[in-house]
Parts: sequence; structure tokens; C-alpha cells
Amino acid sequence: MVLNIVLKDKAFDAYPFILLNLVLSCIAAVQAPLIMMSQNRQEAKDRERAENDFKVNLKSELIIDDLHRKMDLVLRKPKEDKSPPRSFGTGGKYKSRAKKEHRFFVEKNTSAG
Repeated sequence: MVLNIVLKDKAFDAYPFILLNLVLSCIAAVQAPLIMMSQNRQEAKDRERAENDFKVNLKSELIIDDLHRKMDLVLRKPKEDKSPPRSFGTGGKYKSRAKKEHRFFVEKNTSAG
């Protein structure tokens, strides 16, 4: 276009620039489908990402609901059981040793006093 304006007398495309308009229209005609294809690909990726996010959020919601139900059961449970918690594993071994030591100290203190 600049060359056409500079070369006024020998311009290959006169003022209405019909050839330039044709070239730009052809470029736009080729670009439009390419842009639409890339948008469709991006849309497919976004759709998959949204579906994955939905599944993760749904799973989290179900886990949270389950935790709420468990907390409600724990809070509503009657407080009848006032006994100390049971020991598991090797706890019995330590209890019997503690009882023996207690008896030993009680006997020692009663015999001394």
C-alpha cells in the first residue's frame, strides 16, 4: 500500500486497493477455520478439566458428608461408658508390672509404719 502511494503514476494497485482487499480477504478466509479449530481443541480441554474438577469436588463433598455423619454419631452417643480407654497390644504387660510395684510399695510402707 505504501509502495502504491509512493509510486503514484506507476502504481500496480490504484487507490481503492482492490488487489490488497482481495489478498486480505483470502488471508482472513484461511485464518478463520484455523482459529475456530484451535478454539474447539481448547474447548475440549476445558471441558475435560471441568469434568475432572466436578468429580474431585463431588468426591470431596461425599467424604465431608460422611465425616459429618460420623461426628454427629459421636456427639449423639450416650455418655454411659465412663471407664478408661482399653489398652491394646503390650499395655497389659505394663499394667501388671505397675500393680506389682504398687503392692510392693504398699507392703513396704505398711511394714515400716
